[in-house]
Amino acid sequence: NNNSGGEEGALQQLKSLLNQAKQYDLDNNNGNIESSVDVLEALGVVCNVTREYEEAAECFRTAAGLSPENHQLWNKLGATLANSNRSVEAQHAYQKALSIKPKYARVWLNLAISHSNLQNRDEA
Repeated sequence: NNNSGGEEGALQQLKSLLNQAKQYDLDNNNGNIESSVDVLEALGVVCNVTREYEEAAECFRTAAGLSPENHQLWNKLGATLANSNRSVEAQHAYQKALSIKPKYARVWLNLAISHSNLQNRDEA
């Protein structure tokens, strides 16, 4: 079980480094949107792993705002929202991903799961 503590520490270190990189991009405003998107996406993934869904969603939302035609960012935002029991909001992000890439199989699956979750909630 020592390993899980080590993993948690490593994830927090990685998160700290990514936050520093995000701040560097903001402070230097170097116009390199691709770099900022990459940092935000990586930070969003780490926050998902650590179950910090609100922070993860904010990272993906910001990244998608910088790169609005990136269907994968919209899908990751949707999945993050779904993970935090926000299926209706997740569906909006999934629909945006589908408007960009209609044949993106992963987002269709996520959208189906989201619909299923909402239906189960209504029956409960």
